[in-house]
Amino acid sequence: MMHYILSMELDRKTKWALSIKDKGVLEILDYGKIKVNTLSESIFDVFSIIYKRYGHNLLEHVKVILLSIPDVASLFQPLKQSVQELYSSIKEEITFFNKEQIDLLFIHRDGNFYTYEEIISKIDSSEDIEIVDTYWVAPSIVASKYANSTDYIYLDMGSSTTSIIPVKDKRPLVDADENRLFSYKLICFGTEDTPLISVVNRIRRDKYKEFIPYIYSPVYMNDLFNIDHLIDKLRKKEMTLDELSKEQFLSLFKLSIFIGQFPFNVNLNLLSNFIKEVKKEIDKMITKYLSKIIKTYAFKDPIFVIGGDGKNLIFKLLIQHFSKNKIKKIPYGSEFSAIALAIHYNSLNIK
Repeated sequence: MMHYILSMELDRKTKWALSIKDKGVLEILDYGKIKVNTLSESIFDVFSIIYKRYGHNLLEHVKVILLSIPDVASLFQPLKQSVQELYSSIKEEITFFNKEQIDLLFIHRDGNFYTYEEIISKIDSSEDIEIVDTYWVAPSIVASKYANSTDYIYLDMGSSTTSIIPVKDKRPLVDADENRLFSYKLICFGTEDTPLISVVNRIRRDKYKEFIPYIYSPVYMNDLFNIDHLIDKLRKKEMTLDELSKEQFLSLFKLSIFIGQFPFNVNLNLLSNFIKEVKKEIDKMITKYLSKIIKTYAFKDPIFVIGGDGKNLIFKLLIQHFSKNKIKKIPYGSEFSAIALAIHYNSLNIK
């Protein structure tokens, strides 16, 4: 029977995908991402988007909602209470749009989907933490499609973190109670929300002795990426400051202050050298983690599947160390985490 599936990676920047399943065949109809203030708002906001695009009739035919829960769900209160409150708020938002029975399923670190009742039972029996920090599970499994292999390393750079997941026999090698920060499978570094000072602090002091970073300038990694490709054009006078977008100019302004320069007369050579040092440090950080993973899990000639909004940066780093034909890009942005939930769900042949 034909029905619609809504899959979501719940987070501050929630990713969603709308799919239709008919006679076992899945088709991805739409996807996107939104910023939300609370996790419970995610459902309402996504349903609102779908309502505006497709009308109420489609929403009434959504029969399955697939969810991955972020680690923050258990930070401020016991896990069971977090899940109960999240479930209650989601059900309340759903019924505003859809009065029919909807299967609400949570992905687990074991790769399976469970109902709310099953998840609560697992928590009661073992204080199961495997339902939080699971946004990487489905993408790392579905990535085999792009690797054309069952053994590979899945990398995903988002706005605030980078995941490095070793996969063998299409099974992510992350233990049930593993904290990925301590096992070289999660780096607190992303394209947007990482303060630049966190990377600068890693650079040897003599590498940037020409200036003292002004740490009170609110500079993030996306500021660096916004203008990195424009510095040479500005140096060669192939473009002027007036040609920068408002966002690009603001990034240049903040970076100039950060390195102690006047924004309208910044030393572009100094800024260029500084950016190169930062990028070198990023490269060292990621290759250090990769080396640990490759050695620990005995990858002899690893294949890399890369995704997330920072996949182009990862690609530029990897081709310096590995063969280009061993690096596969996923043709989606960060929304792949939601799309993969639907694809993985369909592959399990769940009725």
